[in-house]
Amino acid sequence: MDANIEKEGIRNPLRRNLKDSVFSDLFSEEWYATDLAMELVPEIPEGTPVSVTNVGGVLSTGPIHDLMLIAGECAIIAAEAQSTDNPNMPFRILFYGSDALAAMTRRLDLDTLGSTRAKIPKFRAFVIYTGTAEVPDVMRLSDSYSEIVPGEGSLEVVAHVIHADNAPRGSRVREYIEFCQTADSCRDEAGGDMDKFAHLLKERCEKANILQDYLIERWVEVMGYYEELFSQEAANRHMCKNAWEEGRIEGREEGRIEGREEGREEGREEGLAEGMKKGHAEGCAETTEKERREFAIRLLAIGTDPEQVAELSRLSIDYVMELKSSSDRREYPDTADENPIHNEKNW
Repeated sequence: MDANIEKEGIRNPLRRNLKDSVFSDLFSEEWYATDLAMELVPEIPEGTPVSVTNVGGVLSTGPIHDLMLIAGECAIIAAEAQSTDNPNMPFRILFYGSDALAAMTRRLDLDTLGSTRAKIPKFRAFVIYTGTAEVPDVMRLSDSYSEIVPGEGSLEVVAHVIHADNAPRGSRVREYIEFCQTADSCRDEAGGDMDKFAHLLKERCEKANILQDYLIERWVEVMGYYEELFSQEAANRHMCKNAWEEGRIEGREEGRIEGREEGREEGREEGLAEGMKKGHAEGCAETTEKERREFAIRLLAIGTDPEQVAELSRLSIDYVMELKSSSDRREYPDTADENPIHNEKNW
């Protein structure tokens, strides 16, 4: 990558370690990056040099799932891999896309104050979706605009979503999607058994001819990434189990206290029994929501990816992102969203 671009603000040059995802590791190779750029933007002139960096440090302390491809001086391509649908992707693309364009403008020494129109590289954004749920082919920032003020907004970001149904057959990006879906099914089948997972993944990728040249060369690194993922998930499950157990104990105690208070007011045995039952249920419910929130805060504090936090805590991704944003200001919202629980409509 051009040193000037790196210096001028496209943050966090690509790292080769286990915090990188398979996505960033795969497409960090020059020939794979070139294949990806040409597949996403076929209009790029043949022979155009393609360099690559990531912008993960801007967005998350977790695994890196996003890349910025620089195709000469003609195009900047943002590509981010997602295993779950996130309707807020245009916001994220807006932030690091503006950084990339500003860096390229400085590098090309463009005069944006003069009377001559400055020509900037074309910016294109793509979301590589590896899940199995139905997702739109296009996401727009304008879809998130409030309806309070009628009419169009002045700012727009368009992200094209590449998924299993529209990725070109035989393309690198399709192979990557197939690899992720194969890995997910192997993880489900293997449970927490890493050896079984590795055996299943290797066998099925060989049989389906998925990313064979890459996996032969980088198998140790790929397994290292998944070993770290397995370890993190095991730690999170243990923490989750402890948090739920603490929540049940606290909920039972709060229920008993509230039940006794109501029981004394209503009188004697029957009132006490009814009050304890009601207090126990309400106490457990309240504590459960509280414990979900506190559990999510603890996961965010150790750098767990927000999407994984939402899945483990059963809170919505929007509420988890709110918690993450609040953590930067050393404060948290007192209550969850109206419907913070993670569900199929809220992933």
